[in-house]
Amino acid sequence: MPEVRVVTFNRYYKDELEFLRQMGREFAEAHPKEAHLLADVGSDPDVERLLEGVAFLTGRIRQKLDDEFPELIHGVMNLLWPHYLRPVPAMSLLEFSPIPGAVTERKRIPAMETEVESGKIEGTGCRFRTTAEVDLYPFQLEQVSLEAASGGHSALRLRFTLLPGATLAQAQVGRLRLYLVGEPAYTLYYWLCRHVSKIRLRLLAQGRPVEEIGLTDCQIQPFGFSREEALLPYPKTAFDGYRLLQEYLTFPQKFLAVDLSDLQPLSRRASAATFEILILFTKAPPASLRVSKEHVRLFCTPIVNLFKSDSQPIQISHERTEYLVRPSAAQAMQDEIFSVDGANGHLRGTGEELHYEPFYSFRHGYGKSTATVYYQTHLRQSVVSKGGAETYVSFVNADEIPVRGVEVPTEIVTFNLTCTNRDVAGKLRVGDIQVPTDSSPGFAQFKNITRVSAPCRARSVGISIGACCLISH
Repeated sequence: MPEVRVVTFNRYYKDELEFLRQMGREFAEAHPKEAHLLADVGSDPDVERLLEGVAFLTGRIRQKLDDEFPELIHGVMNLLWPHYLRPVPAMSLLEFSPIPGAVTERKRIPAMETEVESGKIEGTGCRFRTTAEVDLYPFQLEQVSLEAASGGHSALRLRFTLLPGATLAQAQVGRLRLYLVGEPAYTLYYWLCRHVSKIRLRLLAQGRPVEEIGLTDCQIQPFGFSREEALLPYPKTAFDGYRLLQEYLTFPQKFLAVDLSDLQPLSRRASAATFEILILFTKAPPASLRVSKEHVRLFCTPIVNLFKSDSQPIQISHERTEYLVRPSAAQAMQDEIFSVDGANGHLRGTGEELHYEPFYSFRHGYGKSTATVYYQTHLRQSVVSKGGAETYVSFVNADEIPVRGVEVPTEIVTFNLTCTNRDVAGKLRVGDIQVPTDSSPGFAQFKNITRVSAPCRARSVGISIGACCLISH
């Protein structure tokens, strides 16, 4: 499909202003009796301000006409494929490290509920949330190597050391997730998924093997393909394969991980302080494959630049057709709305609470009267952020007729939002995300170990209906 070039509002404004200045002068020369004052454009600051205001308004009208009224298609998109209308936020891989003495047993760090923050960049601390659960165990990965094993096999050897005061019985290891990073990640991932013959456990004392057993129930399972392991909020109405494609194309590092399952035999070796897991291959890996501790990481999770926020309160008189929605955060101009998740309001004076439903919903009209008020969201190109989008809302009844001021008293409405930090988050480097929040675990340190991916704008903003319809759903 050919590249779609979105014309920014600033371009429309400049075109209209240039037209007024140039064509106004030519029109005045051709018709000096009717419009002689247009020849003096720029000499009077008041006239110049008036022309700038006219250019701003006519530029907005031209932009709207060129949009080909996307509301006609956005309603269906919001209902069936809302992810197509949303930006793709910045992403990275976060590594947790247990604090010695604070972790003596398994600690679970929940997904979606755990938030971390970056240091200040351009005056903004970018907030990320985890997307996968992390089982934090009281041991660390000490050594990783490829070596020859008994029976002519080659093996990936992972050596672990328990933290002071911890035992394997307390750790209760059930599943261990390995993240692969660096140059050999793709080759190692292929061999772990296609050429593993068996997995063995080796216990050590003073650096010498004292016991070795087979982990017959242990299996290697690829990570990242289930709906519960999604990076982005995704509608149940959409085919899940498109989510996988979107995530792979925007952040492929998410999929470079495998789970070692059914490791319960470790818990029955309470006296061991050092142990090794040997992953035996069916044949020798290529000689070019070199791995070390830096290429295999524990206790990691993909993170995404999404966070919850309330909107700035909006006074609704229903005398306007739509209202601009902005996040309530101090850096609202640097934030972009990813999704509108709900709306609540109250009547001024009486304090009566109100709840609004989205107009485009599978529950539209269910058990409600025609007097119920719904909200609709509309995307517009931002006039201040190049390539960004602004979210507007309008209020309608069940027949999509705008609600007028005479029908509903004046209200104050607040929207529940999910937001991103626009392009600012894409400027973060490795190690910049290490500031705890109220929901960060107090028993672990953390930092991002991969560069932060660049966010992608919502392609639907400013694209014609024909382009929006070219979807293979």
